[in-house]
Amino acid sequence: MSLRNILPFAWVLVYFAWIGDLWVMTMRYYLPLYSSLAIFAAWALYELIKRAQQNDTSLTRVLLIVFGIFFSTVPIIQMSAEAISPTSMVSALIAVILIAIAIVPKINFRATALAAFVVGFTVLWGLM
Repeated sequence: MSLRNILPFAWVLVYFAWIGDLWVMTMRYYLPLYSSLAIFAAWALYELIKRAQQNDTSLTRVLLIVFGIFFSTVPIIQMSAEAISPTSMVSALIAVILIAIAIVPKINFRATALAAFVVGFTVLWGLM
């Protein structure tokens, strides 16, 4: 982490330590942290895309494969519990696409695909 991000990092660290020590708390006490954490997430995506455009990093491939494996477990678990649902089919499709982007050679948009996936997933999760 660079020194230009030290002030938001210190804010998150101090506030989380202070609030985490309270006996009874709810999620509303963590609301002031969300903006700083969103800034960190945006900075991480920007740095990942910038470095991946300079050279193909293995971190991008690893993250794509990890997300793909995670999304492939959703249909496996759902099929063992009940019938196949549209959610499990979409999850399996997303898993196949993410793993294919990570494995297929000479793909130049891995970091962009990873960033688009993370942003899209975050927006959908926030809308639920």
